[in-house]
Amino acid sequence: MEASLQKIFQHSFGRYKEKHRLPLKYHRAAQAIISCRTPAQGGHELYCADQHERHIRYHSCRHRSCPRCNQQPK
Repeated sequence: MEASLQKIFQHSFGRYKEKHRLPLKYHRAAQAIISCRTPAQGGHELYCADQHERHIRYHSCRHRSCPRCNQQPK
């Protein structure tokens, strides 16, 4: 299993926020990281010219705290 910040947040943030009071901006950042490039963000389908293959590309959250989005070229 590959460890990533997104998987850690998906697994643990719910329990963490129950025990700790956090500002709204932290909840928004965590939610963005959790949902980045998942069906929750929506996406689009890519097809080859003959439509033999289909790939789904999910949209990114574009939040500045997200490590996946922050490393993308501007």
